[in-house]
Amino acid sequence: MWAIVIVVVIIPLLGRGFIANSYQKDVVTSGNSKSSVVFIDKQSDWNKVDESIVAAIKNANTTAENFAATKFIFNISNAPF
Repeated sequence: MWAIVIVVVIIPLLGRGFIANSYQKDVVTSGNSKSSVVFIDKQSDWNKVDESIVAAIKNANTTAENFAATKFIFNISNAPF
């Protein structure tokens, strides 16, 4: 009976402790402890972004329509009439 308790309870606890200790390694840094702040001063041309989105949606729509038409024709040609 106690052997089952040891196998079911104690061994998983030991394994969990082993795994937790394996993640506590020292982190090696380059010695540069200064924090950096990056400023990005770039304005996007939103008209170009909108045009790209419209083109991507049209391309996706055309691809979906072609796929659906192919599946529809395939299903009609294999219909058991």
